[in-house]
Amino acid sequence: MLKYIYSLSLIFFFNKMLLQAQQDSFFLEQGVWIEKLDPIKSKNDVLSYTYDNQIYKAGTAFTYSLKMEDSLQNQYVCNFYHLDNFPAPDWELVSERAADSTSVRYLTMEVPRTAVFEHPAFLGTYTQTQIRFDYKNTHKATFGRYYPADHWNPDYQGKFISDGEGTGLIENKKNIWMHPPRTRYFGINQLTPYPLIQFPIVVGTKWSWELLVGGHWGNKRWAEWKENVLVTSAYEVKEKIILNTAFGKLECYRVACEGKSPFGKTYLTYYFNPDYGFVLMEFTSIDGKKTILELIEKSKF
Repeated sequence: MLKYIYSLSLIFFFNKMLLQAQQDSFFLEQGVWIEKLDPIKSKNDVLSYTYDNQIYKAGTAFTYSLKMEDSLQNQYVCNFYHLDNFPAPDWELVSERAADSTSVRYLTMEVPRTAVFEHPAFLGTYTQTQIRFDYKNTHKATFGRYYPADHWNPDYQGKFISDGEGTGLIENKKNIWMHPPRTRYFGINQLTPYPLIQFPIVVGTKWSWELLVGGHWGNKRWAEWKENVLVTSAYEVKEKIILNTAFGKLECYRVACEGKSPFGKTYLTYYFNPDYGFVLMEFTSIDGKKTILELIEKSKF
């Protein structure tokens, strides 16, 4: 009997040590768990935070359809215009009936095999998987332009440069957190909750996250500010459901999120699947408009 009790004590002790070791390999930052990796290795390898990803793996692309509507369910599109047309607007929201080849219809998120950005300020300090968003029209052509071979910036010479953005996500055993699209009009999403799921996923679980947003994210067409503003986001796993998707019927968790800032409330409802990640995201911004991203394709490149 004593031998049995001793064995149970050893099992309990080693399980406790294992749990502590797992906790010690992460740190909590404003509500998001981040892996602790060797800073020297991270500095020399921009994919350090990508290797153990189970969903958002290097060389994988996720394409979403993009729709917009207001509280009355009027449909909109966002038109992108060439940046060199300054001072003319580089984006405009128009009625769905006015959609054309300049209208954003799709969004592709790629997890590259090489660095999206290699600025010295990021090396060794960027604790995220680097990703790239490309905005696309009806024909799934990427918005951007070709630059001449004699362009003043050698990084652009003779290349096609997307009007999209390089940013990041965090995926590990404890959570997945992702930047939303934030280019041009979609910069308004800086004030909405970000997609964030914590593991293990249990219906009824709640958590929170907060973000300080700098004034450079402001825009006179929705809100402007000088000092940093705080956005606090509250999350709750509402239910597990079967969702009809482009990949068939998928078991998903529906998570409801509410954001609060000096400019009012914002919302995010998303559906998460363990194999495909965030398969449907509905952002409601401070202007009352909803941006709906639905995953329609997952591919390798």
